[in-house]
Amino acid sequence: MLDRLRAAKDAAAELAEKAQRLIPGGKSDVDDPTDDEDDDDLPGVDLADSDHEELARLDEEDAEPMALDADRSLFDDLREIDPTPPLPLADVHEAGFASLIRRMDKVEGTGLTDQAVVRRILDLVGDRLTLWVGPDGITVRGLLRRRRTAWNHVEHLTFAGRYDMLRSGYLTKIIDDIKAKVGLPIPGLSWLIRKVVNGLANWLEKKIFTAEEIESLDETGGNALLAIQRRGRDIELSGPLLLVSILAPGFSEAVEHEARARGIDVEVQATSA
Repeated sequence: MLDRLRAAKDAAAELAEKAQRLIPGGKSDVDDPTDDEDDDDLPGVDLADSDHEELARLDEEDAEPMALDADRSLFDDLREIDPTPPLPLADVHEAGFASLIRRMDKVEGTGLTDQAVVRRILDLVGDRLTLWVGPDGITVRGLLRRRRTAWNHVEHLTFAGRYDMLRSGYLTKIIDDIKAKVGLPIPGLSWLIRKVVNGLANWLEKKIFTAEEIESLDETGGNALLAIQRRGRDIELSGPLLLVSILAPGFSEAVEHEARARGIDVEVQATSA
């Protein structure tokens, strides 16, 4: 009798498990390496070094704008910093905050990485704040969590025009998102992000574009990924991750191409001036 009850209980549990796999957003097979439930927490940042106190003090200071040459084409430079990979994707394309800042320094000659404090902050960031896209799906690695989404779990993607984002309120939104967080886990990061954002805003303020140039910028600037609507909890790119998306045209172009090829709903959001 006990054996029959145990067998009935096991069968009921198995049936419930199978039913969950049929429900959008429900639990999926944990053996699937691309499953959304593979989202995981990242280990804490090692802050044992006493030098980090110096970095933490920077977060309380004003951040002078990163130096960008007003005579250079920012959007052309961004495409050099993060070029679009061969499409359709045969491998993973990666765009990370630390690598983008180092490339920008090399292409634009910003002088940022000449500062020892900047190099230390980038070393602490490591491969956090990184976006990946590949044939299997999209991965977002933030400061605290990694979230991986298989293409068959992506329901909708939201983009916005990169040039429109820069001239509207998105740069302010990045700063507001950082201020809303009580202490980023990496000392000095808030200061460095503000330097980069202020540099972008400063570059734009110095430019006066004709109607023809604006039309060209709308096209050459491309779109930046804003959000991933998926089975389970959606992913919104905000704060530092939104900055990564703005600085990485190759990443967003690859995401948009792969999504459209799979028939995934893609929205390009209008922004207000």
